[in-house]
Amino acid sequence: MTRVLWVGLALFGAVAASAQELNTAHQANYLTEAEKEVIRLVNEVRAQPAAFAKKYLESRQGEGAYAKECYDELLRWAPQSVLQPSHALSLAAKDHARDMGTSGKTGHVSTQGENATQRVQRYGTFTGRYNGPWENCSYGFDDPLAIVLQLLIDDGVPSRGHRKNIMQADIRYIGVSIQPHTNYRFNCVMDMADAVADKN
Repeated sequence: MTRVLWVGLALFGAVAASAQELNTAHQANYLTEAEKEVIRLVNEVRAQPAAFAKKYLESRQGEGAYAKECYDELLRWAPQSVLQPSHALSLAAKDHARDMGTSGKTGHVSTQGENATQRVQRYGTFTGRYNGPWENCSYGFDDPLAIVLQLLIDDGVPSRGHRKNIMQADIRYIGVSIQPHTNYRFNCVMDMADAVADKN
């Protein structure tokens, strides 16, 4: 997607500014407080990328090329609309985080061979333009800020796929699960979609 289109989509959607508007998951009783905070931080970087960069990344620019690049990129990035929590996406994220945590594996394919789309379709129906989710997996942290910064900086990921997913203009919904991991202590799965409806 070109930068011009990114900007156009950002201007089309509403951009939240207040702390209350960013905290879209505060009443989602199926999420832990840490999972709600992951969503709030994702909304903060989407709605206020430059301010987020100055608040959380300015002091980390010396930690390597990826951190410096992320800081510079967020300063230039157009704001995006905030995300709403999704029960279906959160259940799919929990399934994968528990599976990876128990097996000690990493990646987007489950031990049963399922991909993210198949996991989400157990609990929800894609109702928008895209018949599948964007998925991020974080390892090693249960602290919400550490999780979001790891995915944004994307150190060692040449495609910067996790960063691009978080700032994807098309997404509107998010599900998050943080679970124990036998090899990395913790893992967090984040599933996002443009439109999804719960089956139940």
